[in-house]
Amino acid sequence: MPDTKPTPTQEDDIFFPKPKTLKTIHGEDVIVPKVSWKKERQIIAEVKGLIQQFPDLAAYATGNVGELATTTWQLVVRAAEEAPQVLSRLAAIVLEKPEEWVDDNLDSERIISLLAPLFVQKANHWLRLFREHGVLKAPSQGQLAS
Repeated sequence: MPDTKPTPTQEDDIFFPKPKTLKTIHGEDVIVPKVSWKKERQIIAEVKGLIQQFPDLAAYATGNVGELATTTWQLVVRAAEEAPQVLSRLAAIVLEKPEEWVDDNLDSERIISLLAPLFVQKANHWLRLFREHGVLKAPSQGQLAS
């Protein structure tokens, strides 16, 4: 029977995971620090501020078709103005770097590759917790989550 015992290197990776790194546009590796609750609160505040910039989202919630075309264009224009600054601030929070450093060393692809997994991981974690505690029902087969 083959020996399936993990090697010391594999055990180290399990118990002491290597820090995640992000490569800058200049080819330098930057360590991505763990996201603390303090950082999460800062991120939530930034995202909340961005969402508050878009009161026209109510047209989507109410389904007022007459307003949707105009509202969509206004949202696109406003998002193009606001989102890049918010993304830079979010990346600066996560990386514990000044916003100017983010602007000088990362591009949109790197910023999205840093932030998207974080948002997906946190959203999945929160949804699981809400379902476990009865706040949300698990979707039935073929239904969207509520």
